[in-house]
Amino acid sequence: WENRYWYTGTFCWWGGTTYSRANVPGPTSDTGWSLKFFE
Repeated sequence: WENRYWYTGTFCWWGGTTYSRANVPGPTSDTGWSLKFFE
């Protein structure tokens, strides 16, 4: 997630969370520090 600044909208980091999202570059699921969107 080094390119997290590329994303638009409001987002926050969640620790120890399994996050999944279909339309993101790279892995669609990540355990640990994940990026959660509020759309």
